[in-house]
Amino acid sequence: MLEVCLFFLVIVGIILLELGAEVSKDQSQITIAEDLKLPDNKFLAQLQQEVESNILPRPSDATLMRHYHTLLKAELEARLSSMPSS
Repeated sequence: MLEVCLFFLVIVGIILLELGAEVSKDQSQITIAEDLKLPDNKFLAQLQQEVESNILPRPSDATLMRHYHTLLKAELEARLSSMPSS
């Protein structure tokens, strides 16, 4: 009985360690995704600066920064989709 309990605890420990590794891997991907740079295209850079001037200032908190970038991306996509196609 003791061996079965010990085996079960070892399996649960291994699963928790793997989940912890996946969480840390996901967090590192988030920080990479948050590092947005200005586009190389001057038109897109100007449009992004215009949109940023109309929304709230950049937050310093990582979670709020992620929401800020999501809002910025959605606003840029909305502006680009509303422009006439040439």
